[in-house]
Amino acid sequence: MKTSFLSILFLLSLLAMALSCKKDRDLHPAEEWFTDPMNLPQPPKGCKIVKTTYKTLMLPNDQRPGVETITLEDGQKVKVGTVFTTTYSYDDPTGRLVEEYQRRLQGQYTLQRYSYTPTHLKRYKEYTSEGDKGELRGPFIEENEFALNAKGKVSIGIDYTVPLKYDEDGHLVLEGVEDNTSNQGVYNYVEGNLVLFQHESLRYTNIPAVMTFTYTYQLDRPNLPSIYNFQGKESRNLPLLERWAIKNSRDFEDGSLYQIKYQYFYNKQGFVKRRIKHGKALNPQWLIEQDPFGIAVTDYEYECP
Repeated sequence: MKTSFLSILFLLSLLAMALSCKKDRDLHPAEEWFTDPMNLPQPPKGCKIVKTTYKTLMLPNDQRPGVETITLEDGQKVKVGTVFTTTYSYDDPTGRLVEEYQRRLQGQYTLQRYSYTPTHLKRYKEYTSEGDKGELRGPFIEENEFALNAKGKVSIGIDYTVPLKYDEDGHLVLEGVEDNTSNQGVYNYVEGNLVLFQHESLRYTNIPAVMTFTYTYQLDRPNLPSIYNFQGKESRNLPLLERWAIKNSRDFEDGSLYQIKYQYFYNKQGFVKRRIKHGKALNPQWLIEQDPFGIAVTDYEYECP
């Protein structure tokens, strides 16, 4: 049977389309993921994150589930494995977080339950830990109560007792006290996105050491749904780059310290299904990282109304 020239062109065009699509998507065992969201819809509104899976770099002799090889934004291929999973439950109709359960390796866990009154947030926390010989210790129990402002935001930090101040939109704008004698953190926003966080430390001298964190965003994609509604309002869009710098430090020269680049994988509904963070020291003396060895993968599952 003869094949027409037009048929050949048609088949070649289909092949070219398939190859071009393959470049901007990653395949996942459960569903198709895309790295370029340009032709994807915006995710439905009102949906909640109900489960996250957190993975970090695998080291020799590590025994962890969920092992896989990922490709970082610089082309580097690394192997990661699951450290813990976390599930979240919310109340109706307000959508406030009422339970958070984190399951770690060797059976360790942290359970947090939240209840609300018009003026206060109550947290019940139950957790286990690993002993010196690897044995499971606990459970240990903590119960705390935190004051809420008129918009339902905590006025004192949940895990560190520092005063918090918010703007009219509910964004956190100040940690600490504006008295020139205490450490404080100041947040600056542009069009709903945090673009600069500046932390001043007066630990050693009257001239504060100033650490700055700057952020850039993917302005055409909304941020992940907020989990902790009792804390400050999240930035509007997905962060792409975070850079740390310091000034007036006793330990480091003025300048850049660290950066974090973000990658996202989307499903066909426009949900972020995976986020990869890749941190890199910009000062060879800087040793602190947000995630072990600067690499973190978080997978997301959602429920919608």
